Amino acid sequence: MRVTNRSATRNYLRYLNNGLNKQQKTMEQIDSGYRFKKISDDVASGVKNMSTKASLYKTNVYKSNVDDIKDTLSTAESTMTEMHDLFTELDSKLTKAATDSTSASSRKIYGQQFESTKTEILQLLNTQYEGKYLYGGSNNYSAPFTTDSTGNLMYNGIAVDQIKQRDDGSYYYLDANNGNQPTDIPMNDKVYMDIGLGIRMTGANVDPQTGFDVTYSGPDMLGFGTTSDGKQNNIFNVINQITKVLNNTTDATATADTNTLSELGKQLKSMSSNFLTQITDVGSKESFLTTISNRLEDTADTLDQKMSSLVGTDSSQAAIDQASNTAVVNALYRMGSSVIPTSLMDFIK
Repeated sequence: MRVTNRSATRNYLRYLNNGLNKQQKTMEQIDSGYRFKKISDDVASGVKNMSTKASLYKTNVYKSNVDDIKDTLSTAESTMTEMHDLFTELDSKLTKAATDSTSASSRKIYGQQFESTKTEILQLLNTQYEGKYLYGGSNNYSAPFTTDSTGNLMYNGIAVDQIKQRDDGSYYYLDANNGNQPTDIPMNDKVYMDIGLGIRMTGANVDPQTGFDVTYSGPDMLGFGTTSDGKQNNIFNVINQITKVLNNTTDATATADTNTLSELGKQLKSMSSNFLTQITDVGSKESFLTTISNRLEDTADTLDQKMSSLVGTDSSQAAIDQASNTAVVNALYRMGSSVIPTSLMDFIK
């Protein structure tokens, strides 16, 4: 069978273009690190890669949420530790101030120190992190803690000693302006965040086993209401009472004041111990989140590896293919001079 020059040239150019395309494709794989650019090049791997990429995105979002909460808890723990140190310092001063040998004038000096520390504690209670109040529940708009004209603590506008708790853990107060109706504490709702546990709802409420509570409520931390015998059940208010006794003491009331300060000192010590439990709880949550963060990081690494295996270039195989394709193209160039006219061959080169 006779093969014309035109047919030989056409076949030769087809083989050469095919070789050049393979060489270019392999070069792109090496440069980009991807085995293919379009899903149509490998539908099965492309679809799996899309699903894996979506899982990786979700995992990274969860990890970002977890790390943000961890940073918030770390700040909360640091601030609470500062407060506990102040409580311990006040307890030490009260031990000295409550002795019978301490004069009224000396007690007034201690009272001034207590007053100054109260102000410092109030500032710590209103600590913000990234524009949010750490201990204000869901209140992100205004300082959650203030004091009334007597120096007692207010939480989101409600006197702390008026706060009560329902069996379900929610807080309320009796609203005198509404016939003493039980009313929820303003801006004290819990806020949950999905950290990869898969939030589930029970009616209108989040199942606390599936979402992480990112709020910290003032009543939880400092205490609220009064005891059965009418005593303050909030550590700040107890400190306020101690401050008043120290500031108002006289030589005539010294003995009675000593007994009062001694009783208040017992309350302060007990509440300070309970407060330490709150710090431990924050530390436990932070440790839990560290475990979750590490797990999510491992998951992200696994998904990265899976994506690489689906669409990534095998650098060793690609190098071999590139060397092979280059050898084929060079061989085709050498053959060209005997297949097509020299002038056309020079043009191709």
